[in-house]
Amino acid sequence: MNTKILKWFGIGAVILFILLCIWYFFFNKPTTTTTSGGATTTTNTTITTGTGAFGAPAQTIVTIPVGTTGGGTTNVSQPVTQAGMSQGPTQKIFKIADGPVAGAIYIQTQNPTTTVARYIMQDTGHVLDFPVDVPGAVARSVSNTTIPGIQQILWTGQGTGAILNHLDGQIIRTISIGLTSATSTITAGTPLIAHVTFLHDSMISAAISPDGKNIAYLLGTANGSDGYTANIDGTNAKKIFSLPLSQVTVSWPTQTALMVQTKTGVGIPGIAFSIPIKTGVPAQLFYAPGLSAVANSTFTRVVYQTIDDGATAGKTYSHDVVNGRDIALSHSPLPEKCTWSPNTATILYCAASITAMPANYIDLWHMGLLSAIDGIFAFNLAIGQATALAVPGSVDGGVQTDVASLAVSPNEKYILFISKKDRSLWGVRL
Repeated sequence: MNTKILKWFGIGAVILFILLCIWYFFFNKPTTTTTSGGATTTTNTTITTGTGAFGAPAQTIVTIPVGTTGGGTTNVSQPVTQAGMSQGPTQKIFKIADGPVAGAIYIQTQNPTTTVARYIMQDTGHVLDFPVDVPGAVARSVSNTTIPGIQQILWTGQGTGAILNHLDGQIIRTISIGLTSATSTITAGTPLIAHVTFLHDSMISAAISPDGKNIAYLLGTANGSDGYTANIDGTNAKKIFSLPLSQVTVSWPTQTALMVQTKTGVGIPGIAFSIPIKTGVPAQLFYAPGLSAVANSTFTRVVYQTIDDGATAGKTYSHDVVNGRDIALSHSPLPEKCTWSPNTATILYCAASITAMPANYIDLWHMGLLSAIDGIFAFNLAIGQATALAVPGSVDGGVQTDVASLAVSPNEKYILFISKKDRSLWGVRL
């Protein structure tokens, strides 16, 4: 009887040993790939921990997809995705360039049809082109002309030139640069030099005409400011109006008229004028405390924000220039963080804070004392609809950011924005 028991125990031990070997060699592997006749069967291993902003994973430690290339050769790709990094064409938000970027614009090329992000580096003034959603694309140099300390950019000729304010010692100088058109390739040996023209150094504010051929600018006087128009290179300057106001800015929304407004400050009385180019006679649009505004390309609508005394947050409205009616927007973006659709006069794209901000936010933001966490929105003013397009730092990609400026591509398939913190450049697929 004891001999039989020992015999069965021995058989059981052998079976257990065999089962343990099978488990160890065949099942104790995170990723198994079987290749047969050039076909590969893939198991992906993904390890995720925690929760990040807006429900996004805090950290995806590793994802290892295993595929095949021709002839049965195994191709292993090991992208490591961390929170706040955009990855590939599946996410809405993607990084175009590290900072500091002074300004950027989208250009549409035809041969081949490509959307190109053209941007200028703040520290060097060098200009680069980056073709969007082109596999293997890298940034191409457009101009190596060094212009350090760029403070502000106004694009001319749909990106074929720019007006730059740059710091020269203690003086902010204004220059006009001419650039080449965006192309899919640049021939080796092509001179990468911008054509530079020096403009007036004492401009209070400047704006480019919608056709990109002229500039409007303000010069300070003992009694306020004078407004001029000129060719893009500064020639043929002509004074068209005078105002008894010194703290003002100018924009050029439509080819036939300018808009001039007082600079923004919480509780400070503000006023905006429309000024026809031909007559130079100012016509008051509206008057409001803490005013900031942006007009569409037909000058039929002006989106403006007003902040009374800092006790309550500012409110943003759409103003109908024809009938004088104001309609409050569902969010309250700063107008300077908005850009109009290039194709529809009633659609406005904005970056707007997705968290509560103090009533004096705009003053603190201008002084660099406060940052927001912004989302990207589209406002259809014709039907009173607001749509959230993307939230940087969420599952859409990118990182949480305070948006400094916004631009939209001519075909409205992409938006780009510059992060206020590090001046990095990002794109958004619409």
